[in-house]
Amino acid sequence: MPCPPYKWNCNLPTSFRLTGLIRTETRTMKARTLAAILAAAIVFSATASRAAEYRIDPAHSFVQFRISHLGFSWMVGVFDKISGSFAFDPAAGPGGQKISVEIDTASIDSGHAERDKHLRSPDFLNVRKFSRATFVSTGYEGDAKGGTMKGNLTLMGVTKPIAIAVKK
Repeated sequence: MPCPPYKWNCNLPTSFRLTGLIRTETRTMKARTLAAILAAAIVFSATASRAAEYRIDPAHSFVQFRISHLGFSWMVGVFDKISGSFAFDPAAGPGGQKISVEIDTASIDSGHAERDKHLRSPDFLNVRKFSRATFVSTGYEGDAKGGTMKGNLTLMGVTKPIAIAVKK
């Protein structure tokens, strides 16, 4: 009979198996884990209900995009230098959240150096003249599972309203 993944010691000789001890230790760990989760919920429930503003972590964030290529495939790329903030207010519901993002347009990376050079040129993003793109939200329609984030995108000095699909 194969060894189930949850019984790490079943390949040992029978005399060395610690199944009873593991079950006891597992029950104790589950009880401790449950107690820790309940304590954390009680402690953080007061702070979770307060509005707060958060900074976007530039080291772990990026903006990804995809563009249809001749209707047969997708060209995927990223802007990997972004900054910004978002305000979270549980009392306001999903519609009361705000986000502001600033993108370094020269950080575009489509996985192809020559294409990236062209995208940075005056023909497209003109990064020497317009080094930043911004998005500032104006509202959200939907719930916690998904919806539409509306806002203003400023690209190459021109601001236009856009809608972004949001999924959980």
